[in-house]
Amino acid sequence: MFVEIPYVFGSSLLFIIVFFPLLGIWSFNTAVLDWTNFALSVLMQTLLGQLLVYLLSSGEVVALVGVLSNINTTQVP
Repeated sequence: MFVEIPYVFGSSLLFIIVFFPLLGIWSFNTAVLDWTNFALSVLMQTLLGQLLVYLLSSGEVVALVGVLSNINTTQVP
C-alpha cells in the first residue's frame, strides 16, 4: 500500500510539469495547489480501486455488482 503514495505524487508532479506550461499557467501557487489536488484525487481513486479488488475477490460477486451498477433507472417503467 505504501508504494503507491510516492508513485502517485511523482507521476502527478510530472504530469503537472508537462501540462501546465501547455495551458499557459505560470503561477507557482496555482501549480502547487492544483498538483496537490490532482495527486490526492489520483491517490483516492487508486486506493478505492485496491479496496474494490480486495472486497470483490470472486468472479460471481464482481458479475453481480457489475450488473447492479449498470442498471439505468431512467428507463425503468
